[in-house]
Amino acid sequence: MSFSAQQTLASLTKLKETLSGEVVCPGDEGYEHGITRWSDSCVKQAAYVVFPKTNEDVVEAITFAKEQNLELAVYGGGHSFSGSSSTEGLVIHLNKYINYARCDPEKRLLYVGGGATWEIVDKVGMEHGLATVAGSVNHTGVGGLSLGGGYGWLTGRYGMTVDNIVQ
Repeated sequence: MSFSAQQTLASLTKLKETLSGEVVCPGDEGYEHGITRWSDSCVKQAAYVVFPKTNEDVVEAITFAKEQNLELAVYGGGHSFSGSSSTEGLVIHLNKYINYARCDPEKRLLYVGGGATWEIVDKVGMEHGLATVAGSVNHTGVGGLSLGGGYGWLTGRYGMTVDNIVQ
């Protein structure tokens, strides 16, 4: 094994030990889930998929990708038709563990995890009589739709998704 390969293996081992989440590679259980996308044309064979559980896990994954000179992609809902949530480098897959929403009914605010889909957010909102200014389908990721502006059924009355982000 070359010195470079030994360094990569050592860095990967350190990453796996550091994370509270998971790292998978081609052939590992969970890998196919990590690279599957809404559009089959956007699937790329990533070298690594990280399923973070915490913000610190995300930081560690980004650091690893930078040290290894890997292209980086972030998967929120995996609905990108441009393929921006896929790479042959390292994918940070937020949807497995950071797919949640909670509501503060007094403030009429919804708080969402980085991998949340609108399905989760809509369900939590409806429990409190709230509707979201989201897209037209509920299996899109909140992050991706918001970054693109976010046009949906209630946009005419309340503005785009991005107009309704508080923090």
